[in-house]
This record gives sequence, C-alpha cells and structure tokens, in this order.
Amino acid sequence: MKQKTSFYFVLYLVALVSLLDVITERDDAQREIAEILVKRISTAPELQIPDTIIWFAKEPSRSLIKVRGLETSNERTGISYEIKSPEGDLPSGLSSQLQKDAEGNGILAGSVEQKGTYTIVAAAEVSRALPEELPESVKELIKRQLGDEIPLKSKPVSFTLKVEGAGAAPPKLTLNVEPPKEDKWIVGTPYVKNVYVGGPSPEIVSFSSSDSRFVITKDVGRIRLEWANPIVTANPITVTVAGQAHRGATPDLENASTSFSVSVAPPRWDPEPLPEAYWDVPFTFASGVRGLDANKFRVEIVANGSIPVKTVSAVEYPVVFKPERTWTSLTFRVISTVNTEMLVKEIPVKKPIAPQIKWAGSSWQGNEYIIKFTSADVGNNDVTVENCSVIQPEGITSRIDTRRGKVFTLTVQNLLATRPSAIKIKVTVTGIGGSRTDQVTQSILY
Repeated sequence: MKQKTSFYFVLYLVALVSLLDVITERDDAQREIAEILVKRISTAPELQIPDTIIWFAKEPSRSLIKVRGLETSNERTGISYEIKSPEGDLPSGLSSQLQKDAEGNGILAGSVEQKGTYTIVAAAEVSRALPEELPESVKELIKRQLGDEIPLKSKPVSFTLKVEGAGAAPPKLTLNVEPPKEDKWIVGTPYVKNVYVGGPSPEIVSFSSSDSRFVITKDVGRIRLEWANPIVTANPITVTVAGQAHRGATPDLENASTSFSVSVAPPRWDPEPLPEAYWDVPFTFASGVRGLDANKFRVEIVANGSIPVKTVSAVEYPVVFKPERTWTSLTFRVISTVNTEMLVKEIPVKKPIAPQIKWAGSSWQGNEYIIKFTSADVGNNDVTVENCSVIQPEGITSRIDTRRGKVFTLTVQNLLATRPSAIKIKVTVTGIGGSRTDQVTQSILY
C-alpha cells in the first residue's frame, strides 16, 4: 500500500502553484514558498478543553483533552502534556503528567480525594522535524530561520475541575452522534461512527446497538461504533445506540440514547469488462469500479476459476494479457482491504471466431473493374489479406490496395480485352488469433 503524501509536501505544491502566476525568478519563488511553509511549520498545536469538567470524589475518572495541529505520527507519539494549578499544588490524586491516546490527545486521569472546585492549567509541547519531502533548497531556507528541530509549545488553557461529594446527584448521561446523523458511505471501506459521551466516564456505562453488526469500543469521552465488513444496502440503516450508567441514580440521569442512519450504494463496473475473450488474442482489462475508494481495493484476475493471471490496483489500468488455449473462463474479483469480495464478473474464453468477409459493392471505373469488401477480427480489430485474386477466367490480373485493415479495394484489370461475362474471386483473410477465412465469390460483369 502506498504511503500517504506528506501534509507539508502538499502545502509546498499549493504554495508553488499559487506563486507561479506572479513570480518568475526561481530564488524569489523559493524564498516566498519558504516563508509560507515557515508560518505553518512554526504553528504550535492547540488544546481544546471544556470549561468545566465534573468528577466525583474518590472515584477513578478520565477526561479527554483534545489537541489540534499534529501533522505526523511522530508528533502524535512525541507530544507531552503538563498540568498545574495557579493556586499551588494540584489536588491530591491528580498527576501533573497526562497520558495520551493514539491520536495524541491528552488523557486527564486520576481519583481526587477531596470535594472542591479546582482551577487547572494545561499545556503541551512537541518537537517538529522539517519534512523530508521538501526540496533541499527550500529546506535550507527554512533551517536558517527555524533549525532542524522546531520545539513548539501550545498556549496554556485554563479549565475548572469540579469534584462533587459522594452524596451529590451525578451528572446526566448524554450521548451525541458525530455529524452527520444521516451518513452516505463508500462501500468496501470499514465504517466508523463516534458517539460522544457526556456525564460519567464511558468506562462505567454499558452500551448497546440496535444493529448487532456494529462493534462498540470505549474510548475517553466517547465510544466508537465500527462495522468492519463492507456495507451494501439499498435502504438506509437506522442505528440506535443506548447507554446505561451504573451509579444508582434515577433513570433520567442513568439512561440515554441517540441514533443515526447510513446508506451505501453497491459498487459497479465502469465500464463493464468485455463480454468475452479469445485464445491468443490480447485482452485489455480497463474497468474501473464506481462506489469504491481507489485505495481500498484490488482486482484479482483468475482463469478457469483458480489459475492466477493478474492482481492489479486501481492505478495500474489498463492491463493487457493473452488468454491461453487451455482457458475456458476469466473471472474478475474486486477484493477490499479487509479481503472481502465486493464485486465479481465472469466471462467465457473461446476459440477466436473466424473473420467474416462482406462484399460492399462493385463498379466500372474506365477500363478497370473495382470490387470493395470489408472484414474485421474479434473486437473489431484489423485482419490481414493473405490472398485476393481472380481465379476464373485465367490470365486476369488484379491488385489489392492494402493487405492490412478492415476495408479493402480490389482492382481487376485487362477485362476489356477478353470481355468475360463473369469472374470468380478468391479471398483469404486471417485474424489476430490465427483464425482463417477463405471465400469465393462470382461477379457478373455483363
């Protein structure tokens, strides 16, 4: 699988295109591009935290501190968080070092001993490396300003941690679907939907889905519903997600539900593969697949149901190959990245059909008699005329205008000298697969 193109390389290309119309000198262009990239590369990540986070005393709790502006996997694993209290020490049970999830978000975790309202300030630091994909000349200009490694620190964000006592009413459980609630999806791609959980931590809530094909995974501040297998349905699927907290509170605080719908159209060939193939005749496969992400499937071509022929990605079209004489069928299978068969088409493989000869007319042109005929191979390909001559009466000469093509003209000469009432002509054509046609016709002259 191909790696994703670097964000900064894309940004470089955008900057380059935007400057082409106004800058003609290379050095000036590079400096302008470097300035654009410096601004982006030196932009620190931003933290997003609710104004107030509610926990309960002596209960293990977790809350998510979201981060924006991480561009690479190294940044997501290398970011570090720190929290502190402007009032002095942090409340007992809360660590100054935050955990992280796979996306680099911070996880505030702990079990605060005392009820109270605490002001907390969070900040993050990350080291950003210069993108390798940039041209060396542009990279050197950026290095002069920023260096090889750029330390970045987010702006501190202040929030309130409110710790309720054991006897207080717990916050209401809420569930909110990540927009859009009416989703259209690409068949063949695993479908994932986030549902954000408010109130208690998802860890103490049991969740259920009205559609058992969805797998529910708990995360900090949310759950993920994933349908790993491809979805193909003519009608939208409506999914209801329900949650129940287990805190001993009243039902209106403990229960919540939400719903969303998703619809996916089945994939289809574009265009359809050719309806049949022939022995020894080059076959061209150039069929795309509508409704599938080009990065999420491959096409496996097999002969006789099990003989591997080719495996191609969506960017390798067209593919040309010659069917062998032992083949009776070709099957084209579209396979998703999770190895699910998404689309299949089988066509027969046959002995090549002999080219057909069609007589298109004849006429006199001065002293010469002109006969026209056409012939085409399978797939409307050209044929070769191996022989085209007058066989009766003897002694009549003729010439063919071309030996290769689909439309031919035979010019018969010396007819006025002998003035025969009719002539017989023999034509032999061969096709690309070695098939051969012989045909004799009689043309009445007078």
